[in-house]
Amino acid sequence: MKDKSDLGGILRKAEVGSHLTLQKKGTRLNHHLPVLAVVEPLSLEAGGVGIRGYQKTGWGEFELADRTRTIGFIRYLFLAEIRTMERAERSWRTGRNKLEVLKELGNAPFTEFKKADPSKKQLLRLLADPHSRFESDLLTLQEAVENWSRRWHLDAPWCLSAAFATLKLWKDYPKARALRLWDNNFPVDEATFLLPKEVADTAPFPGLPPFFAHVELRTAYTRRMKERIVRQLRLDPLTAKAGQKLQRLILSADMKVVKAYCDQVMNTYEHQRDEQGALVWKPVRERAALRRDIKWAIEFQVRGRSARAIAREEEIKKNLSGDSRRLPHTTITRNVNFILESIDLPKRS
Repeated sequence: MKDKSDLGGILRKAEVGSHLTLQKKGTRLNHHLPVLAVVEPLSLEAGGVGIRGYQKTGWGEFELADRTRTIGFIRYLFLAEIRTMERAERSWRTGRNKLEVLKELGNAPFTEFKKADPSKKQLLRLLADPHSRFESDLLTLQEAVENWSRRWHLDAPWCLSAAFATLKLWKDYPKARALRLWDNNFPVDEATFLLPKEVADTAPFPGLPPFFAHVELRTAYTRRMKERIVRQLRLDPLTAKAGQKLQRLILSADMKVVKAYCDQVMNTYEHQRDEQGALVWKPVRERAALRRDIKWAIEFQVRGRSARAIAREEEIKKNLSGDSRRLPHTTITRNVNFILESIDLPKRS
């Protein structure tokens, strides 16, 4: 599952992903970032693959040393996987165990949201404290969303905030409701603006953008630069007539420069320290089968299946592929607990 978003487009149009606050933060971003970083689209991929084949728990190679962005990243994948599973089940699964999280959010909660039509100030308060009862004209809306959250065991405050933000997105952009999109995208947060000065004014070649390793994977950046260089070779009158063999040689030499540049940027992030001498960044962690564990967590928490039932289904899949190894249900429980604790979602009874 890859999410390639144009960060500049998000800031300009504010159509997806926390769109209530992007206009405000977009002003700050335009003020602090080099112009080329806004003009050049970033390749925001959710969870790259590390050297061992494990999935990175972040959009980029680094995160703040306090690991706060990891929580948001796993929450992002959790919500995204609910949508993926729900869409996959539209045509074939029937019965009470069918995932209809977003479908049901579009029923009573969306109806009440349109009736209440909260102001921006009211909505920001709901997002900050979704359980608070501060406006009598919002009570019916809050009850509808809370009933929805209890139905699907998504009753953590951050789940309610995601629901309210999604309802606002659907009201503003009806197509988002038709597609059943969460308001769930790359977080434009404080970490986004902490750009190492040693990186902000650099580039592998003049005219190319810098590599911000805390918001973009190295593989995504190098692929993006390769596409840029190939396009330039084809457009330039001199290299366009040079033949494919010479173009490949030039591309190979240029990509060596890009690789060396990325090495320097990674080294800068690894050694950047704050005024107290503490490291600012740490490499994002990697976890084996992260998406599999998230699916298990959704099966248990949202759909309401037991760990033993999930284990039996996984064993059937293994047997069909020729793998006769037994999968203990305790493994399911342990990994589900890890995901739920990581995203601060109370485990259903």
